[in-house]
Amino acid sequence: MIKVLMNKPILRHAKIIEKSLKIAGYQVITDVFCDDRSLFKIIKFYQPVVILPVTINDFSLLARNKEALNRLNCKTLVPDYSTWFRYYDKGRCYELVLEAGIKAPKTFRVFSKEEALESVSTLGFPLVLKYPKEGGSRFVRVVKSDDELLKNVNEFMDLGANIKEDGILLQEFIEGRSCGYFALAKEGEIYAEFGHIRVRENPPWGGVSCVCESFFHKKMFEYGRKLIKIGKYTGVCMVEFKMTSSEEFYWIETNPKFWGSVLLPIVSGVNFPVLYVRLAIEGAVEKLLGNTFYKKKIQYVFCDLKRTFKYKPWDACLVIKDFLNPLVKKDIFFLGIKEFLRFYFCKK
Repeated sequence: MIKVLMNKPILRHAKIIEKSLKIAGYQVITDVFCDDRSLFKIIKFYQPVVILPVTINDFSLLARNKEALNRLNCKTLVPDYSTWFRYYDKGRCYELVLEAGIKAPKTFRVFSKEEALESVSTLGFPLVLKYPKEGGSRFVRVVKSDDELLKNVNEFMDLGANIKEDGILLQEFIEGRSCGYFALAKEGEIYAEFGHIRVRENPPWGGVSCVCESFFHKKMFEYGRKLIKIGKYTGVCMVEFKMTSSEEFYWIETNPKFWGSVLLPIVSGVNFPVLYVRLAIEGAVEKLLGNTFYKKKIQYVFCDLKRTFKYKPWDACLVIKDFLNPLVKKDIFFLGIKEFLRFYFCKK
């Protein structure tokens, strides 16, 4: 049985990835590694065939140690660190997006409150304020005035954002629906791809998927492919877009890691975790490109409930309707109710 090493799951989608690999017949080993020393100690102990990264920290760690992992014949799919960082840092990826000829909102990187206020004259309000590095929805805000802008910059700093060193991004606000393009690639050659569109997200102005469904649009897929190919990216990657009412697509950000809604492509016939392991071992696999996936809809139940209670209680009927609809897949049933509750409420 082929051994696959993963960091110990602390996120819902990591647990889903672990289960999908076990269903496929792999021996999944989960342990904690957070730095070079712990990573190589665990590799020496378990002797895995493949390491599958999930989070930003996982991908960063493996990308930094790519050459050493190759020497140990420990297989994984990550780009070299400089390439990975170019996709990870939202400001640098914006430059790559423009180079690829992809539509994107005007974006400014500023390093002080004064520079932020100066950029408003070009962008206007509302605008999107975000940190260039990973931080989840807590580092994404829609602001509508100078006072809100300064207030949120201060909150970013209170949350640990190093604005003097990393800067902060001010992005033109694009009205539209949130969509995602997902790919598995090796040196820019794409082996699997998928798309989704969000039905409900948390927070409502832009965040993680609560309910989403499989989605194909030729223009979005063309843009996503351009971005993966221009940097010769290796591994899995999510590219987020906004689709306007006229079906124009604007790049919003790129996440070079496994994404939170990974269960949707799995149930739609594009099993990215399994394809990742196979591609790492075999070097090439059959390609799943274009609109080859099933049309599915999925509800992430707790996320949907949190969104409803916090922001939109009038959506409760929609939440219940989707929960009772047997055609809408639920994350709690994939993991199993007992395992789902144990994972959410008994984590140490």
